[in-house]
Amino acid sequence: MFVNPLFTDKIDGLRRSESDALLSVIQNVAIQPERLVRWHWTEGDVAFWDNRCTMHYALLDSPVPAHEPVALHGECPVGVG
Repeated sequence: MFVNPLFTDKIDGLRRSESDALLSVIQNVAIQPERLVRWHWTEGDVAFWDNRCTMHYALLDSPVPAHEPVALHGECPVGVG
């Protein structure tokens, strides 16, 4: 399921009120503290995530080490319908 509060406006096939309610539940589950990871960088760390199934947000409250972005290739996500 690809749901992101910045990009997901409505679930097709549902009334607006139903879609809003379901999206609210899904998004609230996704941001529960037990589902969050807060990374504290140390020398030599390597971190990566799958943008296809992860919501991420970079906080600007700690220095991020110099890094080289890398794009990994994988299967393309397939929508339903």
